[in-house]
Amino acid sequence: MVSILAAADPSPPVFTEDDLGLDVEQEIQQLLTRLRDLDAQQTQDQVYRRMVFHLCDSCYNDWIMDPTGF
Repeated sequence: MVSILAAADPSPPVFTEDDLGLDVEQEIQQLLTRLRDLDAQQTQDQVYRRMVFHLCDSCYNDWIMDPTGF
């Protein structure tokens, strides 16, 4: 069995002087507009996803040697 947990980078963002000059309310409204068309699963998938794969021995050995397939 292979269990993969992927999460968005929890590091705080870096703000520039230009960022600090933006209209915060307008930025929040633009973000809400982009999120409006996403359902809860799509929104969650942008920051967290857990997947479990049950692999046979042969497939597991192939995967563990090259998990990205490159």
